[in-house]
Amino acid sequence: MIHAVGVGPGADAQRVRTLIFMVGKSVMRDLDRRLDASGAGISGPQYSVMRLLSEESATITELSSRMMVAPATLVPVVDALERKGFVQRGVDPKDRRRIPLVLTDAGAEVVTRVAVVAGPDSLVQGLSGLGREKAQQLQALLIELVNQFAEDDVVLDRAFAMNLNDPPRAG
Repeated sequence: MIHAVGVGPGADAQRVRTLIFMVGKSVMRDLDRRLDASGAGISGPQYSVMRLLSEESATITELSSRMMVAPATLVPVVDALERKGFVQRGVDPKDRRRIPLVLTDAGAEVVTRVAVVAGPDSLVQGLSGLGREKAQQLQALLIELVNQFAEDDVVLDRAFAMNLNDPPRAG
């Protein structure tokens, strides 16, 4: 059991950082298990890119903004997905410099096959244990926290606009 120790904003920040890290590790472990079981041969970051592209095409720069990572971090991820035939680099007829990424039919099939959240997930079980009211309070607090440091309101708006239960659109 984890107990709160220390006082002040610095101690609060450290505890929240540690707790978020622990939740993130658990969520990623669950995703990795689902990806391994699917036989798709992709990583969590690759799946995240494919999930975003299942909603709409985007450039590496646009994806990096939505995922809050540097574009250089996504280049090898996208290159690997392209080699596997899950993503294609497209052409923007209005701007030759813009290279939109499009999810292929094979990529859409993988996204459809791998559930975003599955029943035995740690997060699902943990939120169920909290009960509906506390789970909603936690979500509201996390949204408020993210809004405090999100550079781009569009990132959060797009994340919540995605209906993760809808089947992905093919490119």
